[in-house]
Amino acid sequence: LLLIFLFFHSDFPVNRWAGGLPRGFAFPCLFLWCAGAWIDSFKVRMTAAITAATLYPPVMVLMFGAEGIHTWTYFLKEPREQWWRRVRGYGIQVAICASLLFANSLREHVGRFHTYEEAMKIPAFKKGGRLIEKEQVPFKDPAPILGRTLMRPLSPSGTAYFGEVAKKIKSHQGTWGIFALAAMFSFLLIMRARPPTLAICMLISAFVSYGVARMVAFTFYTPLRYLEFGTYTAVLLLMIECFALWGVNAATLKARNIRTLMTLMLVICTLLFIGDGIKRDNYGMTIKYANNAKLWDAIRKTPEEGRILAHPKEADGVTFWTGRASTVAYERLVPWNTVKWKRNKKRAEEALTALYETDKKRFLAYCEKNKITHVIKKKQRYAKNLKRYAGTFQPLTAFTGRMLINRKPKDVVLNQVPREAIVLDGRKQLISVEKLKQAWSKKVKPPVQADEPVLPEVQKP
Repeated sequence: LLLIFLFFHSDFPVNRWAGGLPRGFAFPCLFLWCAGAWIDSFKVRMTAAITAATLYPPVMVLMFGAEGIHTWTYFLKEPREQWWRRVRGYGIQVAICASLLFANSLREHVGRFHTYEEAMKIPAFKKGGRLIEKEQVPFKDPAPILGRTLMRPLSPSGTAYFGEVAKKIKSHQGTWGIFALAAMFSFLLIMRARPPTLAICMLISAFVSYGVARMVAFTFYTPLRYLEFGTYTAVLLLMIECFALWGVNAATLKARNIRTLMTLMLVICTLLFIGDGIKRDNYGMTIKYANNAKLWDAIRKTPEEGRILAHPKEADGVTFWTGRASTVAYERLVPWNTVKWKRNKKRAEEALTALYETDKKRFLAYCEKNKITHVIKKKQRYAKNLKRYAGTFQPLTAFTGRMLINRKPKDVVLNQVPREAIVLDGRKQLISVEKLKQAWSKKVKPPVQADEPVLPEVQKP
């Protein structure tokens, strides 16, 4: 129960869990492994490892690192036969998960991960590119990232009863975090409790995994995931082993009462001085239904086989909220894999070209070729400064910049949309391609010249 409370109290794991991306499986898999380690269940740990290998492999690496170290801790306190049984179980897990990863690596439509040398030549990996600053190349000093990650489970979150105390803790977060970690370690030593073995194993696994992943970047995905997820989990394990599992080997009523009291005091002090962990602004969610509710409702009424053309940043929530296909979305434009990045980059360039097309025939030809039935148009992107609002990240921002150098807003075909083609009007418009085609194909009668007499129509009997 304490693990669940600490998980929901901090915004870091909740953001990743609720963001709708593969990394959302990271902490559930890690916590399942932790539960299996606490109760010493081989089946639970194997289930966690196989699930992680299938859904989010970086977490599997952290598990195997921690379990490998943890297995050696039994070398001196267990009979050799029992210890070898643990080693065999560990080997079985590694073999099964390695097979899953090998099968996953055979997906030719995705390709291998870029190497560090290749990443240094791709703008999407650098400043102004697709990745956040701490993931960009060349790699930065990991010390600040490590410090922030270690302090996250102890950081103020939400609304605290003693708000001023929470503000002071947040302003001196580093000092407070170090003091809290030192106090927990000291408590375990003074009370002669069992050492926080799992926390230490997970911390070592995080450091080793990060170091190896950084040396062979990006073969094992981004190194940052190992450092962030591993160190955060290690601090949570330390807190649980210090409070909820203190004296767990002592099957006495007194020990159970002390554990219950300590856990209750931790929860109460957290709510009073650090915060309740509730973010009332739906903080951290990657995509939100409420922001574009009318748009999603309108798209849901379109044919299921339809496809939506949209700017990469507008295309993110289309499939998730409406079940309709769309052109390449921002969250799909990650540069990790060779084949996938090359393909999606080309698709994004084609979509951006169509969105700012000046020729109606070429625009309709693109829509027909890619089976586009509707277009999402954000009005702000078609105002005075086309280059500014067309940008996404490098190298796509440079691509649209070159394309729109001398282009005027009035020349873009999506600024020439007749009223009857607009399905939904607002900050973002939903435009029907079929109605747009019909409106553009209407023949306009030539105007009557002033010097020509207008003859009345003769009605046939």
